[in-house]
Amino acid sequence: MAEAFSKASSKVQFYKLLQQQGLQLYFRGKAPGIIGTKRRYKLKTLGYSLQRIALLELSHKEKQQQLSRLAQLKSKAPEQDLDIDY
Repeated sequence: MAEAFSKASSKVQFYKLLQQQGLQLYFRGKAPGIIGTKRRYKLKTLGYSLQRIALLELSHKEKQQQLSRLAQLKSKAPEQDLDIDY
């Protein structure tokens, strides 16, 4: 799956590459996922959120900026809960 993500330049191409690897896709609303042998797995659960998939369509420079913003938001989230004064 990581190889397909690194090769893809759009979300449609990413989905096609996943299908070429033998993975069966499903969509629940806007959330894509794959069908495993015993259950379904959302791509978000596997580390491919809708925001991360949307990054495929940005230029390389824009991708780096967006990834750094997402990393900052993710790292700030636990700290914000600790700074609350009652």
